[in-house]
Amino acid sequence: MTAKVVVPLCCAIALNALAADSQPAPSLDPDFDYPTVITPTRLRQSLQDVPASVSIITREQLRQHGVTAVPDALRMVPGMLVTQISASIFKVNYHGTNVQNPRRINVLIDGVSVYEPGLSVINWSMLPIAVEDIARIEVTRGPDSASYGPNSMLAIVNIITLHPQDSDGVTAVLGVGTERRRRLHSRVSTSFGTTSATLALSSEFDGGFDKFRSDGSASSAKSDPSGHDSATATRLSFSSETTFTPHTKVAVRAAYVEGKNESPFTSTYEGFQDKKQHNYYLSTLLTTSFSGSHQLQVHASRSHYANREEWTACYPRAAYLPELFALYSANPNYANAVALGKTPSGGSHGDDLLALAAIKAIRALGANALTPACGTVNGNLVQSRDDIELQDTYVVSDTLRFIAGFGVRRNRATSESYLAGTRSDTLLRAFMHAEYKLAATVLINAGLYADRSSDSVSSAAPRFGVNWHLTPSQTVRLSYSKGTRAPDLVERYGDLSYTLQPFSPIPGNPSPRFFQNAKVTDSNAVRHEVNKSLELGYLLNVPA
Repeated sequence: MTAKVVVPLCCAIALNALAADSQPAPSLDPDFDYPTVITPTRLRQSLQDVPASVSIITREQLRQHGVTAVPDALRMVPGMLVTQISASIFKVNYHGTNVQNPRRINVLIDGVSVYEPGLSVINWSMLPIAVEDIARIEVTRGPDSASYGPNSMLAIVNIITLHPQDSDGVTAVLGVGTERRRRLHSRVSTSFGTTSATLALSSEFDGGFDKFRSDGSASSAKSDPSGHDSATATRLSFSSETTFTPHTKVAVRAAYVEGKNESPFTSTYEGFQDKKQHNYYLSTLLTTSFSGSHQLQVHASRSHYANREEWTACYPRAAYLPELFALYSANPNYANAVALGKTPSGGSHGDDLLALAAIKAIRALGANALTPACGTVNGNLVQSRDDIELQDTYVVSDTLRFIAGFGVRRNRATSESYLAGTRSDTLLRAFMHAEYKLAATVLINAGLYADRSSDSVSSAAPRFGVNWHLTPSQTVRLSYSKGTRAPDLVERYGDLSYTLQPFSPIPGNPSPRFFQNAKVTDSNAVRHEVNKSLELGYLLNVPA
């Protein structure tokens, strides 16, 4: 902030604070013109009481702005940068970090993360919810690992779905637009006995923006309108809530998503790397209220992501020599130089011996060294997350309430090309948050999250905040929070190499591997990313 902004702001706060001395103490009633949010601390709090900056996107706003995709809704959030590369590829960043591969924002649906554990990816075009089924979106603009752990490093997007009781009856939506866009959504909601249930089906197609000439090159003139960056998605979701006793209820949510994301990128040697996906999500939430001040929740969920990504590759036969593969593993610069027909230098004696072996192998191929060897590259990746969490909420008094819990999460990924098999880890975690009213106008929030993985890597994230209600319409907030991002399974256990499934086997090399490869030798070498935030905030609400 500049002085021109800070001075008037400080004066306004001071004058309103002096004016408040002659007024009754402001009420902390969360219904006083402030919405109630749950994402920042897991406690239901008025917006003036949370220790973080929060943006709320309502269902009415989604309708008024004609939003058809969650990333487009996030364009309304201050500090959020949304770039659409193709019909299926969205880059969503908060404060612009890591634009090419953003992975520091956690995305939740009803509190369950859809952050894919293998490659730290949020696949925005394949989220298991249609915009028509969203009740609201709460965005915590800042680190929130104290509540939700790793990957909540810069911000959290919590998509809250419609309750079955809020959408009774049958609805259908049909939409068409430019670039061959079309969408169909239908929903049936009903109640029987003590159960409310909703079944929704949606189908989307986006033709994308790119166009190509018949010769395959990109062009804005005389182009083929059927470019190669379209996206399709079909979703089937079910949600229900059953009340067994006045104090016990069970909510169930299940979703299945399948679709194809075309890639607009290709090269001289490789074809389009399109993705076909089949994902499913299951979650069950048991809520028991022992009294008006004590509630227990047990939440179990499973997420499964099956990404099928295969493409054709036609590289010179020399690129699949095992001698060149071994050289690249030892010294990538040497291998790249040999592949280009140059003589490498500056390496170790062992590098020189490997380079000599690779050069001899290339010369042995003779004229066949540059003959293309075509086949299929397998980039398939199957990921899953199984999670169970126990959460206890207790109101001690009118001035103190807290929430605490622990959970177990198992991440698993299988890939021939990224992991050379299957890798998994198990994470134990515990968290707590307390809200204390120090005075009628002063509220203190304190929280802590800690976890430990199966390979003995641990992390911790604290948070502390003080909210001072100057008047019923003004609040000053000072908060400190820490955010972390845990390395994904490929970062920790990666073994990257592409095996060509040849249309006709290469003589003497039945399973040819492309020479460029990479392997993580120490899974603990990649540590958590850390972000520490100190925030001074001012909230002003003028209903008139």
